Amino acid sequence: MTCPTNPGLRDELVLILTGKPGEASAALVRKAEETARRLVDNHAAEGDTGKAQIRAIFDELRQIEAVWLSNEQRALHRVHLLKPKMAYRASKARGLVPLVEVLSPAVDVVVQATDPAQAELRFARLVELGEAIIAYYTAQSSQQGGRK
Repeated sequence: MTCPTNPGLRDELVLILTGKPGEASAALVRKAEETARRLVDNHAAEGDTGKAQIRAIFDELRQIEAVWLSNEQRALHRVHLLKPKMAYRASKARGLVPLVEVLSPAVDVVVQATDPAQAELRFARLVELGEAIIAYYTAQSSQQGGRK
């Protein structure tokens, strides 16, 4: 699965993952809310996106985060492998496409860091973006009438 080229999205993700804290945080919240809304809408249309599917991707982020503490190179390797894993999940659950369209280019921004401290900060913000998307997805889907 390839994500459509969207230069505006890439710029937005660079701001979220590398920008100054205030600007980056505001952009992160906006992108998380927008992505969650698209996921909820896709769930209604496709019927195959649920919190468990989204959570599986986020759980992988958390596992990588734990590895990062002891072996940064191994963690970066797993960050690279996150892209094909997400593509596979999205091919099986089409409703995940909005999530993959955001997280896949975000992974590119993380792995393009030029030094370890920069990579660590970018990855930490990627995890925060994932957390925010799940939070908004949960809130928005419950407003639409129940657990998703």
